[in-house]
Amino acid sequence: MNLVGPPGPAGANGLDGAPGPPGADGAGGPQGPVGPTAVSADAFNTSILGTDGLIFTPNLGGGGSPPIEFPSSGDWVKPATGKLVLVEVWGGGGSGGKGGDSTGGGGGAYQGAVINMALLPATVPVTIGAGGAAVSSGNGLGGGLSSFGAITAGGGGGGRSGAASYGGGGGGWRTSGTGAAEGLGYFELGSGQPVDDPNNAEVNNAVVTLWVGARGGAYGLNGQNSIYGGAGGGSRSNNTIRPGGTSSYGGAGGAGGGPSTNNGGNGMTPGGGGGASALVSGTGGNGLVRITVLG
Repeated sequence: MNLVGPPGPAGANGLDGAPGPPGADGAGGPQGPVGPTAVSADAFNTSILGTDGLIFTPNLGGGGSPPIEFPSSGDWVKPATGKLVLVEVWGGGGSGGKGGDSTGGGGGAYQGAVINMALLPATVPVTIGAGGAAVSSGNGLGGGLSSFGAITAGGGGGGRSGAASYGGGGGGWRTSGTGAAEGLGYFELGSGQPVDDPNNAEVNNAVVTLWVGARGGAYGLNGQNSIYGGAGGGSRSNNTIRPGGTSSYGGAGGAGGGPSTNNGGNGMTPGGGGGASALVSGTGGNGLVRITVLG
């Protein structure tokens, strides 16, 4: 009789079979939330440039951040998010002249630029030009130049001591004004007018505009008005108070002192020119830098 021996060891696994056909698609997930409405090119240009093509602080809705203002010098640190940066720079205003007949200080210039934030370094130095100091004798003092990196705005020139036919010159984009002339870049367009700044390497491919500061009041005249730059300070003549000029976005000019016991009015920040006086002239308004990061 034959006996059956124990089972042998298991053999090696066979080769895997071919993959089966793919299963049916699963059910679709729920619809995601509606994304933000895109800003059209026309709407963006209007927001940045305004309907008249002039830069003003935009309000594009969500995605931007509140403006950061530098009343004194320092460094701007680039944030982690944002696509465009609106940079606005005002130079300091000039102080008024001192004398029985004297003229007002000039307003500081304004320069604005919209820049691709990716082109900016991690930190940018910010310099704030001081307003011209008050004087108790002689001509007024010019305001300082303000800057954000290479973007600059000159200060206004000091007013004159004596019955001059001109007040302190308005600031230009490269240099401050003087008692006899506007700063470099003014182009003799008249007070408070816009000019271009094609030479600014840091703002190539950016929207740029420059408004010079307004001239201070000549003998017997009010300070001149501006729109973006600082306004001019008023003159002093025959004990008459001559008002400083006004500005829609810059600082107002100080009034002339009028009676010999009155000091000249101080120019307002940013960049207003100081008023003239027979006693002590008005100071110029300090410059300012404002940075707005846009989404």
